[in-house]
Amino acid sequence: MKKSIDKDELIFCINCVKSGYDSYFTDGAEKIKQLIEDIFDIKVDLQDVIDLYDVNIVEEEEARLLYKEFGYD
Repeated sequence: MKKSIDKDELIFCINCVKSGYDSYFTDGAEKIKQLIEDIFDIKVDLQDVIDLYDVNIVEEEEARLLYKEFGYD
């Protein structure tokens, strides 16, 4: 099991888990932490997950532009 993960990697993992699993399994930092540890085989600190839980990889405005560009307006 990998011992540590940097902030950018953790944000990526959180976003992947939140987008790939039903909200029932991802509606709290504790559940996200457990899924990350199970899926990615890394150890993460719960406080780090809490701090980064609402950080998105793509900002809302950028996402809106991308959806519009690909015809999802």
